[in-house]
Amino acid sequence: MLLPDSLGTPGGIRASRLVGRRGVSDKQEDHVLPTAKLAAGLGVGLALLIVTGPATAQQNSCPPGISDTPALSSHLDQADLASGKIKFAEAFRFGHKLFITNFNKCDGAGRPGTNGSAARHGVGGLRTPDVFEGPRFTMLSSPDASSCASCHNEPVNGGAGSFHSNLFDPAGDCIPIAGILLNADQFGFPDTSRACRTSVPDVADGFNPTFQERGSLGFFGSGAIELLSREMTQDLFALKAQAIAQAQGACSDVVKPLVTKGVSFGSLTAHCDGTVDTTGVQGVSVDLVIRPMGRSGLNKSIRHFSSQAFNRHLGMQPAESVADRSPGNPDPDQDGVINELTVGDMTAATVFMAALPVPRRAHLTGQLKKVADRGEKLFGEVGCASCHIPALKLNSTLFCEPHPLGTTGDFKDQSQKFCFDLAKTSDVKGNMVAAFTDLKRHKICDDTQPYHPVTNHFCDDPPINAPLGTDPTGPGNTPGAFRPKYFEFLSAKLWDVGNSGPWGHRNDIDTIYEAIVMHGGEAVPSIASFESLSEEDQLAVVKFLETLRMPIMDNNPLPQEIGSPRASNPGGGAPLQ
Repeated sequence: MLLPDSLGTPGGIRASRLVGRRGVSDKQEDHVLPTAKLAAGLGVGLALLIVTGPATAQQNSCPPGISDTPALSSHLDQADLASGKIKFAEAFRFGHKLFITNFNKCDGAGRPGTNGSAARHGVGGLRTPDVFEGPRFTMLSSPDASSCASCHNEPVNGGAGSFHSNLFDPAGDCIPIAGILLNADQFGFPDTSRACRTSVPDVADGFNPTFQERGSLGFFGSGAIELLSREMTQDLFALKAQAIAQAQGACSDVVKPLVTKGVSFGSLTAHCDGTVDTTGVQGVSVDLVIRPMGRSGLNKSIRHFSSQAFNRHLGMQPAESVADRSPGNPDPDQDGVINELTVGDMTAATVFMAALPVPRRAHLTGQLKKVADRGEKLFGEVGCASCHIPALKLNSTLFCEPHPLGTTGDFKDQSQKFCFDLAKTSDVKGNMVAAFTDLKRHKICDDTQPYHPVTNHFCDDPPINAPLGTDPTGPGNTPGAFRPKYFEFLSAKLWDVGNSGPWGHRNDIDTIYEAIVMHGGEAVPSIASFESLSEEDQLAVVKFLETLRMPIMDNNPLPQEIGSPRASNPGGGAPLQ
């Protein structure tokens, strides 16, 4: 059933004036160039607005033999952001521009000399260039896109993606890339080892996946989510420190419950000698760092996630990752372009995603509201809200970039941080983040049983340990410590479920009802309670979830819309519904 016209545009609700026509506060209007204001008045809006921007740090040029120009005409300098020369509005707009730019070879897109390995964050591992010097794009191992918006565009840029935009892990590590996609005999490829072909046990029904497959998530509200994870991480660190101090003071074991913002992550035991037993830790890696990005929680920050994605999917390598992971070689991907994305670029891209407005509820009236309200009550009664906690409270809404816990391959200099208030930029109200999650990993399938598309849906990953974690907090940590089990997933953030379908970790479930009942593992009692409801009450729960939506921002065009002419009389003037 379609939701009523009062929701605004189909599939979404309008972003508040905190974000405004141009994605910034009305009070920041003075940052908009006069030509951009004129363009907005003419109905062109962001199509011209995003072309103008702050001063350039540098401009790339095309490699020899390509008579063209880069798609991105300018870059940002981090010093200009840190000094305040570039204000929030400009950073947000430039980050938006980065998100929707279709990068080309002149920008540095593509990586003929490297793969997309997450283990070599933002740079990838060296590989022998493929036969035919390519292919430039590959759906399985990537690069597989030209812009961030290629995959994150439903219902708008910055949103989720459909099944066609799924990624495969660890396919990015494959050597050679082309050899896994094309018939070796037919195309004359030499026999080579398939480094990407993991050894997977056969299962009873013959389902034998090689890779973990993941669907694209939306970024709306991601700044608030990252702030929650930072605060919860600091709480867990403090509890660990307290346990160690108490154990050393009494010279006896101390068991410390790990509870932050009402969410329990099990417990740890501190010993007299200062060591800690983490076998009781639940739902988070043993380093106690909350990683809210990704289906299984492998990344702690938007920046870290984005650095990997720029390299893997677009072949755009952040300069900060190259400097950290490829010292002495400024062009590890051998594409003839260096400084493909500056530190300032990566900060602006992070600012854009972090400042996207938080999802919120559609405004309903009359009978529709009564049904949704009843569904919300039932959602809690059957136990769904025990993991999908309706709201968690922030101590502060001030978002500063970079993340305070430095990560290998990412910019870490806290003296050059860039800060803004999510209460002013992103519609966070009363410090509450109504995301319907606990930011905790849970077992939601039965790993003792074979995969089944309905009864054991979430056990379709290869039944081996997940790839190495890519987000160590600092020196001395063992990457393997950050592996979630293949059946563990973060509690999905349901605050955008109403317009982010299809659902599931593979974006392969096309009804909310099925997304509910396909849960297993820890969710079995709640699902049993849900299925005991009448069909009318089950539908009420679904209708409640449909009201949780990403807002729609004006002037948020797809990449191909920029500079394109407007149709003068589409459909002969017939209105589109």
